[in-house]
Amino acid sequence: ILSKALELAKKIEIVNRSLKEFRLTIKQLVNEYSKELGVKVNRIYIRDMNTKWASCSPKGNISINKIAKFLPEDLLKYIIYHEICHLIEKRHNTRFWNLIAKKFPDYLDLELKLLAYQIKLRYMNKFANKSKFYIRDSLLEIS
Repeated sequence: ILSKALELAKKIEIVNRSLKEFRLTIKQLVNEYSKELGVKVNRIYIRDMNTKWASCSPKGNISINKIAKFLPEDLLKYIIYHEICHLIEKRHNTRFWNLIAKKFPDYLDLELKLLAYQIKLRYMNKFANKSKFYIRDSLLEIS
């Protein structure tokens, strides 16, 4: 998995969007996906996060890592949908991944892309000192 992600990281391009555009995109996606899934998101936070692209709190708050603004829209969609699914199923169990697969049947490919962007942004770019990501457990299960 890591070797695939490293090769992919060399080829991918960083998206250069403004923070204003990023906030608007996130808000639109949260509104769309929360309606689609029939859940209510309480608040949206965009902040520095040390280890994750995003998170969902038990209170229904979604936090998005600021550096996600450099991701392409397909990955933003996936991240937002992933976090909103946690309002239905809290754990990364079979029920959760089945819910993800309904909208994103290629979610394993998207997880690999996220790892590649993580590598690109952390090791190959100027954002290296701003984030310390971990490899998602789901990627470690792919092998």
